[in-house]
Amino acid sequence: MERRTIIILAILAVIVGGYFLIKIIFPTNNLENGALTNTPTQSGQTENISADPYQPPTAEVKATFPSGEKLLISAQGGTIQVSNFFGRAEGYYPEMESLLVVRTQKYQLVFYRATAEFSLTVFPTALDEDILVIQGEIMTTLGIGKGDFCKLKINYLSEYDGGEIEDLGTLPPCASVLK
Repeated sequence: MERRTIIILAILAVIVGGYFLIKIIFPTNNLENGALTNTPTQSGQTENISADPYQPPTAEVKATFPSGEKLLISAQGGTIQVSNFFGRAEGYYPEMESLLVVRTQKYQLVFYRATAEFSLTVFPTALDEDILVIQGEIMTTLGIGKGDFCKLKINYLSEYDGGEIEDLGTLPPCASVLK
């Protein structure tokens, strides 16, 4: 009977070991490791965008958003008046108190309420030349010029195909303005 128990335990060990080996070799994408979801674009086609915690703001959350057409945002050297982007926000992440201001195929802009900082993440589909177009779109969204844009606290990041994020430092169009 002991021999039979040892054989059964050995078979179970091989099965469990094989399962974990397969999980290591062929990991599945899920929310914790940046799963991809199909998201409809404005043209109705779908694109892959990393899964994220941003959800459309509820009426209760919208009630906490600032009202009015303009906002004052703290920036380098004081405050800057910008257009109120809260009403047009595409998503909100309550745990981080962050607002998804805009997301396109090339970038996303997030605003963190607690620190009054923006995070500009450029996706792999964006080319180096696109940064000036992206900057122009953001300036239009915020209703500001280049001087004020470059004074904002913006974390400039790049997301790679594997989902890794790299801090790129100062936005290239702002490098000469901030010196």
